[in-house]
Amino acid sequence: MFDLDLWFAEQAIAMKKLPSADSRYLFNKIHWDNNCIGILGARGVGKTTMMMQYLKSKYDGKTNALYVSVDNPRFQDLPLNEFAAEFAKNGGELLCLDEVHKYPDWSKHIKAICDTRPDLKVVFSGSSLLQMNMQDADLSRRAAFYHLDGLSFREYLNLAYGMQLGIYSLEDLLKNHIDIAGDVISKFPKVLKVFSEYLSYGYYPFFLNDKPTYHMKLSNTIREVLETDMGFVCDIKYAKIHQIKKLLYMLATTPPYELKKTGLSEVTGIDRVTMNEYLIYLREAGLVNLVKPAGRGDGAVRKSEKLLMNNSNLLFAISSKPDIGTVREVFFVNQLNNYYRMQDNFLPVSLECAKSGDYTADGITFEIGGKDKGFKQIKDIENAYVAAADLEIGYGNKIPLWLFGMMY
Repeated sequence: MFDLDLWFAEQAIAMKKLPSADSRYLFNKIHWDNNCIGILGARGVGKTTMMMQYLKSKYDGKTNALYVSVDNPRFQDLPLNEFAAEFAKNGGELLCLDEVHKYPDWSKHIKAICDTRPDLKVVFSGSSLLQMNMQDADLSRRAAFYHLDGLSFREYLNLAYGMQLGIYSLEDLLKNHIDIAGDVISKFPKVLKVFSEYLSYGYYPFFLNDKPTYHMKLSNTIREVLETDMGFVCDIKYAKIHQIKKLLYMLATTPPYELKKTGLSEVTGIDRVTMNEYLIYLREAGLVNLVKPAGRGDGAVRKSEKLLMNNSNLLFAISSKPDIGTVREVFFVNQLNNYYRMQDNFLPVSLECAKSGDYTADGITFEIGGKDKGFKQIKDIENAYVAAADLEIGYGNKIPLWLFGMMY
């Protein structure tokens, strides 16, 4: 089982499939000098690719660095910490472990590796649900954790169309959105057409492989999250997964302003307490976003919380014709949430449901709508903006919706 030649042969095959695309926004934010690094995020967002890109950039062709997927059947009878020890004894300096959340007591094994093999650097990746299973061993003093989100609209333009667009902060957009939009459009005139593409199939990097089967693959990814990740990490019985699938379908096909937890409970057969628990699981798995009302406390799930799918691609994968207003809100919330998480990694985001207008963040109010959306709902609010779809270049406090995809 410790036949390293076999593992290196499999690594070589995996490396041949590694995309030649540029690295993601998180790559240069990671302090790669740390001895133990965890890259967490939802399925399909590119964690494996990022880890392998680092291995290739620093150790390409060398036998002192190894990538393995922990869900390999050979690991069923192979203690992870013993494998790492054997690799280190043979000159190993970097061990990249993929899908660690599928390995029983994963955190205890990584803790043991860090404690007994300080000469071996470990980079591991796994589901966001790992955050909920951290009590098995305290890795906080040993590992540096990073969260990777799906592609921003900016990254989609760069990957799919070879652009070299830079990142703008939210403050930049609010102050200079006319100039920024003009600059992007001068380089890429088809921005609105391509924005529609992105909303449907641009959030997960595997769109590069095969666009025609993208939604089918995304549906399979959703099923894997529910049936495998949630079942294993959260210990949910398979019989309950059907109820969660029904809940997810309701969230994807019902406009958020019509969603009430009482109605969802009646339709799905999930009691209110259990539903709150499932919603947290779905949020941690990268399938939904929960936006709290402005001015409320920091409880986990609230009665009046707005329930949204995590990103617009999920809407198109579950519903053949999602509500366009919902698509717009889901995009805005997703990109703002990801932007704030990029600033502070795992800290709670600042976005909340506004009392007047749709959303508020850092004292700024946003109303989401089409290009003809006016300022009626926010006319008496200081520091308020309209995020308008189907608009190339804005004016005043009306900003094109697509520009909020340029922030990471």
